[in-house]
Amino acid sequence: MTTSEEQPCSLGVIPYLLSPDCKKHLQWIENALGGKTQQIMHKLPTDTKVMHSSAILNEGLVYLADGESREVKDVENLVLHLEVKDAETTWKRAHANGASTCMDLKVQSWGSLYGQFRDPFGFVWSVSEGPASGVTAYLLAPSGVTCESMIGWVNEVYGGQTKGTHYWPDGKIMHSEISVNGGRLFMSDGPPERAETSDPPHQPFILHMDLGMPSSTWKRALEKGATSVMDLKVQEWGDLYGMLRDSSGFRWGLMEPKDATPVRGVIPSFMTPDCAKHVEWIKTVFSGKVRQLFNSPEGKVAHCMMEVNKGHIYLGDAACALEEGKNSLGEPRGVSFQLELADPDTIWKKAMDNNATVVVPLKMQFWGELFGSFKDPLGYEWALRRPSILAKKTEAKDANSTELK
Repeated sequence: MTTSEEQPCSLGVIPYLLSPDCKKHLQWIENALGGKTQQIMHKLPTDTKVMHSSAILNEGLVYLADGESREVKDVENLVLHLEVKDAETTWKRAHANGASTCMDLKVQSWGSLYGQFRDPFGFVWSVSEGPASGVTAYLLAPSGVTCESMIGWVNEVYGGQTKGTHYWPDGKIMHSEISVNGGRLFMSDGPPERAETSDPPHQPFILHMDLGMPSSTWKRALEKGATSVMDLKVQEWGDLYGMLRDSSGFRWGLMEPKDATPVRGVIPSFMTPDCAKHVEWIKTVFSGKVRQLFNSPEGKVAHCMMEVNKGHIYLGDAACALEEGKNSLGEPRGVSFQLELADPDTIWKKAMDNNATVVVPLKMQFWGELFGSFKDPLGYEWALRRPSILAKKTEAKDANSTELK
């Protein structure tokens, strides 16, 4: 049996700009802000003026058309705001493409990194840095494996890029962010006082990626020490899919969807003792929404896709993944899930009201951010974080990284 909830419409207020030169303005939006022109319409095929156009920008829409020439002061009362993951990069690209500063990009009195610039066509844009969407998997290096080697493997096999790394005084990695497949992963060696354990990572947990052509990535992974858990082939449900285990013990699912649009990023996927109960808990605490559900012939959940924090997670019943002779998947270990939120206190309270247990109390941590973690009633760990621009990002280790002491 398959069920799927209706996808919501994309609602909101779409700015409509009457530009002195629509086509050049669209090109500027692409070059400076990373937008993508969606359509350009003319009243007649012979017209040079653009009657209507649209561009995708920052996961939203902006409409443009050619307007009459006017003084810049006519648009002084309009500001086009972008909330982005990396305000400094957007700021630099805009200025490299002819923008001029209206308000310096800096941490403002209200605590956000914010600035304004004017594009070459007279319109004012503001940028600020907001929390990232989705659920990010946080991997803890197993005993005998270094976080540095895990990062190197992901970067080499999947084309990842290290965005920033913090180090403990002893040189081990406290926290690292890796950009991969349009999403990101967090990794760590763990705290210095961490007890050594020989346990491998939690086997029912899978790092899932949709790829355009997974065959070359699959081959590269095997050449770099991965082993096949499920051969890459067209599976019974119609998608090209395979599962492998990397040299650190973590499992990866690589898929080329047959019909659906590929989902960007690295999607946390896990098996749980009671999927129906887990789904309801995620709905209650995180306002999660079920987007797809497949039941097994026995009535268990074989696969469920949920939307959480504008991203996706996959989960299913453990009974569908148990090896013969086993009756338990064991305690989850080696991985947690992190959400960046503007208001983590509200979700924290919901979690506590619904039988979560505290792992790290929610408070301002020594690195300058509000952070806390808890275990849900089925044993998985979730971390909530409110990013603070006051806690500066460190550079990668090979580019003058800074130790935290």
